Order: sequence, then structure tokens, then C-alpha cells
Amino acid sequence: MELVSFGRRRSLTVLLLMGASLQGLAAPAPPPPCPEVAAALYAPCAACHGNAGAGKNELSSPAIAGLSEVQLVRQLRHFVTGQRGAHPADTNGAQMAAMAKTLPDDAALKAVACYVARLPALTASNALPLQVSGGQVNAGAKIFAFCAGCHGADGSGSIAVGAPGLVFQSDAYLLRQLQAFGQGWRGHEVNDEPGIQMANAAAWVREEQARRDVLAYLATLRTGKP
Repeated sequence: MELVSFGRRRSLTVLLLMGASLQGLAAPAPPPPCPEVAAALYAPCAACHGNAGAGKNELSSPAIAGLSEVQLVRQLRHFVTGQRGAHPADTNGAQMAAMAKTLPDDAALKAVACYVARLPALTASNALPLQVSGGQVNAGAKIFAFCAGCHGADGSGSIAVGAPGLVFQSDAYLLRQLQAFGQGWRGHEVNDEPGIQMANAAAWVREEQARRDVLAYLATLRTGKP
């Protein structure tokens, strides 16, 4: 009888442990809903970034779908405070800074970020068509090895370090940002740690050809074709 009882207790313990393990593997709770005004606040943004947040090549506007809420809030605040878009050479940034400053307060800024962060992630089928040519894939792969520490080996980015995904971003926009970091238009503010890190990393791609090489390699990550 004692052996039978022990066996039952052991089986119950195993079942409880299995249940706890399965509970740990359960899908995370969905994020809280955005404020009701979020969609209306995003409406003016769609003129440049599109309803799906994919951006528009004809306007040189970047994709923003797929960015985390933290990343979006940080960049919007930078535009509002003048940490981005203030350099005379950054005409596109100046346009974005002007738009960001139309948000009435920080609560509205967070609402927009919430809305964008919940847009469906971009894929190879709905991302902006690639525009930049002239890069060498093999050379780009070697350079991107230094970028992968933050942006991931697959170019999908990292929320933990605040690095955005690159694969489904406009390559023309990425080229312009590499130029901006390399020439000091971005990453020069003392309290913009991620920007400073990126400006330092841009030293690996100071030459135009190196930048195009990296973009050529990123194109292979988008399509899965070397």
C-alpha cells in the first residue's frame, strides 16, 4: 500500500511540474490597447510613412512598422527636442522634426508610438523596393559582421540594445543615415548614447563603396538569396 501511495504521489508531482513547465511556455499576454486617439494622431503621418508604416521611396520616408515602442518614443522625442533634424544638412530630418512638433504633448507622442509599434511587421513582399545598387555582397558581409552585434546576424535588430531592424528598411534611407552618422549630422548629442554608439560604428563604413556593400549584403538577408 505504501508503495502504491508513493507511486501516486510521485505521478502527481510529475504532472504538477509538467503543468508548471507548460505554463511557462504559454504565449505572453497581449500588450495593452493604445489610447483611442492613437489612430487619429497617426493619420497625418501616413501621408509620408503610409498606412502600413512601410514608408515611401518617392518621398524618401523610412519604414517605421516593426520598430519597438521604446525606439519610436526615443526618436520622436529627439525630433521634438532638436536632437535630430537640427543639422542644416539634414533636410529630411528637419521635415520630420517639424511634424513631430505638431504633437500636442508627450502623451500624444506615446500614443503615436503605441499605434506604430502595433502595425504588422514588414516582410519581403510588402517592404519598399530596393533602390541602391553597386555594392559587393561578399565585402558587405565582412563589414556587417561588426554590425551584427547590435542589429543581429539576420539584421532584425534588438530591442534589448535599442537597435532597429534593417532588412526591410528602405536601403536609400539607410544609405542616407550612414552618411549622416559618418558626417556628424546624427550621433553628436552627449545624451544620445545609442546615436553616439552608431556614429562610432559608422567609422567602419566611411567610404561610399563600403556603405553600398553593406546594403548589398542586407538585400540578401531580405530575399534569402546570396
